[in-house]
Amino acid sequence: MTVLSGYRSPAYNKKIGGARASQHMEGHAADIKAKGLSAAKVHAAVLKLYNEDKLPHLGGLGSYPGFTHVDVRPGERLARWTGSRTDN
Repeated sequence: MTVLSGYRSPAYNKKIGGARASQHMEGHAADIKAKGLSAAKVHAAVLKLYNEDKLPHLGGLGSYPGFTHVDVRPGERLARWTGSRTDN
């Protein structure tokens, strides 16, 4: 597993076009990939673990062409989205 992006300062987050309220700026998010697995397979594996109650603190799950976003934002429902960015 490789963490491509973890904490981001507000200035860096703005520079790369990150979300205004990005969980990365709170230190609550990571963009990840796994050697030998597509981003879609990593996303599916994380979602499966969440659905099996094995990731109870997961709050956000994003699917991108080259990576998967995971975060531990507060809330009762899993936030999910698909993005088109290829970098993070």
